[in-house]
Amino acid sequence: MILRFTYNWPRGGPDAPLDIVLMHIGQLKPVFRKNVDVITYIDLGFIGCWGEEHSSCNNLANFSTPNSNSWRIVESMFDAVPPERMIAIRYPRWKFRYFGLSDETPTAPVRESEAYTGTIKARWAHHDDCLICGEWNTGTWKSLRNNAQEIIDFLGEDNLYVFQGGEPGDPGTTRTTTDEDKDGYVLPNHTSCERMRWLLEKEHWSLLNANYGENFNNRAYTAWKKGGCYDEIALRLGYRLRLVDAQIPEKAKAGKLLSLNFTIHNDGWASPHNPRMLEVILRNIKSGGLIKLVITGGDSIPANHNNDPRFWLGGKDYKINVSEKIPENIAKGNYEVLLNLADPLLYGRPEYSIRLANQNTWEEKTGFNSLLHQITIK
Repeated sequence: MILRFTYNWPRGGPDAPLDIVLMHIGQLKPVFRKNVDVITYIDLGFIGCWGEEHSSCNNLANFSTPNSNSWRIVESMFDAVPPERMIAIRYPRWKFRYFGLSDETPTAPVRESEAYTGTIKARWAHHDDCLICGEWNTGTWKSLRNNAQEIIDFLGEDNLYVFQGGEPGDPGTTRTTTDEDKDGYVLPNHTSCERMRWLLEKEHWSLLNANYGENFNNRAYTAWKKGGCYDEIALRLGYRLRLVDAQIPEKAKAGKLLSLNFTIHNDGWASPHNPRMLEVILRNIKSGGLIKLVITGGDSIPANHNNDPRFWLGGKDYKINVSEKIPENIAKGNYEVLLNLADPLLYGRPEYSIRLANQNTWEEKTGFNSLLHQITIK
């Protein structure tokens, strides 16, 4: 689930006074913590129209510019939401102001060394709710500096380690001739497949709202179907992990180290940003007994980032080397070799494990991916 709380869904209605907002966030805190296992991330919400941090009737922001009330809400939400989950905020310039300068110069993006450390910066994600609306993406790329490319470039780096989501918005039927944001496109070409491929890959998008109004879907998604990129977008949003190869010995000895390696390629545009376990599983062909070799438990960042699926960035290969001791009391015999990419908070729920994009490898009942190899334990 991706959650957003708002007082004003139809544009023009009121949001709530600051004290009411903070009270509600306090009431939600135990709910967030009880249900963190099924939360993907949370939009900041609360402020203004649609909870998009603009048009507040109660001075929760100065139209779309943050003020002291905005920061009270931001900090309260980061305190209320468990540290293993991110919060997406509508305008990148808010992140610039919080960590940087009032002229909205881009701050340094999240670096690999900062990623998934639980800090506000590492958990501050992004949502763009007017991806194809026109110049400046209806304010997403707007700043005091009026340099959209700065923001696009920032998101291209920051989103390596934080979520980027949103919805297409409404391109309408307007035509323009002025490329104000200098992204190379004017209406109606904001819906073009050329722009979508460039932008979704550049900014490492994880998801799009597929239920954004029937008329808008017809204008946006129909354009992508007509242009031939709809299926590609559907396949490449977020992560799409594929087993490239595996080198596994034919034999091993009980009580000794088992050394093997395999290569994963991410065909998607983003990585799995929430914690994931990485397990190699040996399953006895006769008895079905399991031996689980836990490479990464999902509750900490391993020194070797190749062993952490959160660092498997889009478009790249990752070689995982495994060297684990086989239990001495293991039953001798032949074993299948499988891979389990489980959610640590929903362990044992196969529907929440990652399915590789290979054919004939996925086991729906277990959530395991076969490495299509057997090993004999002596």
